Amino acid sequence: MEKDEAHRLLALHSGRVGAFVEGYRFALRYRTGDRMALRQGFEEVIACLRVLEEEFHRPVLPRQLLADLNKILLGSILAMNKKGAAPEAAVFTEVLAETLTALLEKDPRPFEAFDHYPENYDDKLSP
Repeated sequence: MEKDEAHRLLALHSGRVGAFVEGYRFALRYRTGDRMALRQGFEEVIACLRVLEEEFHRPVLPRQLLADLNKILLGSILAMNKKGAAPEAAVFTEVLAETLTALLEKDPRPFEAFDHYPENYDDKLSP
């Protein structure tokens, strides 16, 4: 995946562009119990962040990137307390927040939380 594609996908997942029904934020809002849709969207958001990691080392983050990530994180926070929400919603919210914080702090291993979430949250994830 190239950087342009990663930006486009994050914009899609945030609901800013494309059909809202395609993105992670839509799954968080309307399909909170759909564990597979949540996992796929979450993993694609993290894949985009891996491609864009270098951008977090700039003195200033692109405004649209920050806005897209904020929409995704806010959608995650709202979804995790929604009635009927899959336990994954809370797990993915925590991992995304940790990953974004690590990227912003220029942690040398910003994807540590993601790389280990299956074993760290095995009691809350579906098989």
